[in-house]
Amino acid sequence: MGTGAAPGVDAGLLPSRSGQPHVVPVIRVPNLEAATVPVLAHGGTVVVEPFTLGC
Repeated sequence: MGTGAAPGVDAGLLPSRSGQPHVVPVIRVPNLEAATVPVLAHGGTVVVEPFTLGC
């Protein structure tokens, strides 16, 4: 897992319904709400509401 200090994609380990940990990629953007607008405008969806990783 990264610290966000260097370029690239960080990741987090989160529990799943099966109990097995899953790796979740973390892509940092300056403004999440602004970054979501074009995704939604082009037919994308928000699968999981934004949340803070407990790092």
